[in-house]
Order: sequence, then structure tokens, then C-alpha cells
Amino acid sequence: MTTPRSNDNDSNGQFTAGDSLSLSFVQCREGAATINGTISITYVSVTRGTTISAQAVVAFSNLVATAPDGSFGLNGSLSVAASKTGSVTSGQIQVGAGGFTATIAAPAYNDTIT
Repeated sequence: MTTPRSNDNDSNGQFTAGDSLSLSFVQCREGAATINGTISITYVSVTRGTTISAQAVVAFSNLVATAPDGSFGLNGSLSVAASKTGSVTSGQIQVGAGGFTATIAAPAYNDTIT
């Protein structure tokens, strides 16, 4: 089951600072894979005009996908920023203050990236 939740902090119908979105997965199945955990996005800033930009914190809480041949997990947060001026697009991703961990486990390979 997937449970989406959103919060339009200022009720203007557009993404603005303070708005958030989360997806919670409980035994969510896709083929033979199962997904559990939560992804949350909170917008820190959004600007519109000649330059369009947004900054958000993306948090992963025990997000784990498990399939017969292995599993993949994400835990922690990332700060994500993107902007576009004309045809030029740029982006930046930084590990959040609390850290970030990605794990992969398979019969012939196991690794953790922090």
C-alpha cells in the first residue's frame, strides 16, 4: 500500500517554501519486489521569473526495496537545488546534516555508502 500526503502550506496551489509531500510504502509490491519506508520532500525555497529555481530537502526513512535477487535501501536526507535560466539548467545535491546511507545487498555483492 502506498500512502501519499501533501501539505500546501499557504494554500496557493503552487509549490512554495514550506510545502511538503510524502510517500509511505507498506508492503508495496511491484512484480516480485516489495517496498517499505517513506520518502518526504520539503521545499525550502521556490522562485519563478526569468530564472526558475527550487531548493528542497529529500528525506528517506528506512526506504527498502527487496526482490528475490537482493535489496537496496536509503536512509537519511539530501539537500537538492535546481535552477533554469533560458536553456541552461543546473543542479546540486548535498548530503543532509544527519547524514545519508545507501545499502545494496545481493548474493555476490554487498556494500554500504555513507
